[in-house]
Amino acid sequence: MPRLSNLAATATIAGFMIAALTVSDTASALQLYGSVARGPAAARGNVISINPTFTNSYSTVGDPTVIGGLTGLAFDNSAPGPSGSLWGSQAFGLGSTSRLIEIDADDGSLINSVGAFHTDPNDVEGSDMSIGDLAFNPIDGKLYAITSDQANPADPGPVDGIYTVDTGTGLATLVGKTIWDTVAGIAFDSDGILYASGFDPEVGPFGTNMLFTFDLDNLIFDVTDPLLLLDNTRVTLQENDFILNGLGINPLTDEIYATEAETGKIYKINPVTGEMEFTGTPAGLSVSDLTFRVAEPGTLAVMGLGLLGLIFIRRRRAI
Repeated sequence: MPRLSNLAATATIAGFMIAALTVSDTASALQLYGSVARGPAAARGNVISINPTFTNSYSTVGDPTVIGGLTGLAFDNSAPGPSGSLWGSQAFGLGSTSRLIEIDADDGSLINSVGAFHTDPNDVEGSDMSIGDLAFNPIDGKLYAITSDQANPADPGPVDGIYTVDTGTGLATLVGKTIWDTVAGIAFDSDGILYASGFDPEVGPFGTNMLFTFDLDNLIFDVTDPLLLLDNTRVTLQENDFILNGLGINPLTDEIYATEAETGKIYKINPVTGEMEFTGTPAGLSVSDLTFRVAEPGTLAVMGLGLLGLIFIRRRRAI
């Protein structure tokens, strides 16, 4: 009986250890990244690491750009490798052509400059586009982008809206046009639901910030314009002084974070009520987008298997 008691005690302790390691590693492995689109030349184009609890605290990861800023940033947590896969949209001014770049997530250096975002593989220059934000869908593994306001909306070229993007070429395929001003942020939750923070000029006398939710498996289109992407749901947001240009969602908790370009403020958004909790401002920076990095899933699995192995060894000895 004492041996069985020892076995039970070992299993119980191991269970607590697994739980403790899971909680500890989850907290330490989650990293919030931000991109800087404009502001002081020394910081423009930087990738920064932000404290997700007190977002006024940050450190610089690196600068993958020589010139220009980073309007969008997206981490592909499904990508293999020690540093995962971090992607950015490099821009050179309002309404300018954006370039897709791959970034080293550990030191912020440039891995590859893929080229301009474009919609026509036979006419890249004639179909290039300005991108405001990026996000990876954890369900289909695709990179999504939303356009930024074009310098002249009357100019011919790609329509403003949401696109999927080929990370090998920068070729963008239209998902649908949006019904609001495309200075907006996009992000996916862990179930593959797409959120967008957009300024809707049709609400109220002056327009307002809204949080739009899209179920990509059940999109609603206007019968009069099959390209017009309608919002499945919308919630009026509490803060309306400035447009929210960046969005990021914690993949472990589905908490929604938003950035305000003009002030650099970062908020957490309640998607049900639209209430916003101010979490801090990275001093002197205009944070254009947010994305979360999660440690390789094998880390916790290896720890768990190691503890189970200890239990097995103790059991063999006890029997």
